[in-house]
Amino acid sequence: LGFNTVDLDGKPFTSQVSAGDQVKAGQVLTQMDLDAVRQAGADTTCVVVLTQADQVESLEVADPKTVKVGDKVAQVT
Repeated sequence: LGFNTVDLDGKPFTSQVSAGDQVKAGQVLTQMDLDAVRQAGADTTCVVVLTQADQVESLEVADPKTVKVGDKVAQVT
């Protein structure tokens, strides 16, 4: 999450899941303290990477914009 955040040693992040957990649509995976990231001089941009693209039936991406909590940014089926 973010760019140039590796030097923050994970401090502004709180994971809500562990490796191997099963997750559901809408489940919070992690939380990021945006103010702490900005104060450290890092970028808060988040990149989403889809693996196993051969299993993706459809991908709908919303218009690019700044989003707020609860905004739908994409739907993958």
